[in-house]
Amino acid sequence: MLGFGRLALLLLLGGVGLARGGGALVHGAVPPMLRETERPPSKEEMDAAAGAGLYCVAGVRNFGPNLASEWAMALESLAFVCTYGKKNCLTTEMYRGELSLGKIAGLVWGKLREGVVRC
Repeated sequence: MLGFGRLALLLLLGGVGLARGGGALVHGAVPPMLRETERPPSKEEMDAAAGAGLYCVAGVRNFGPNLASEWAMALESLAFVCTYGKKNCLTTEMYRGELSLGKIAGLVWGKLREGVVRC
């Protein structure tokens, strides 16, 4: 159990590091087709985002709403990746109504089951 605690702490600290200052690093690691913009985030954009979400002291103090915000952002990012950030056959259904993990997985699984990788 002690080993799991250390691993969890290392993962948390790594997440904090990436969230606080790794925007340019993550932007460079993501394939171009999945980037929203061509340029990495500026220092001002990273500083503005550093005080939001779960990876800051204020975020931990207001845990519930920030967890909900992080979950919504994770779902939005997953939907963006699954639709390749473009308008295609999944986009209309994906963004109709509320996003949920089940909805995203169901739509993607349905397309894969049909054997359709590209729309």
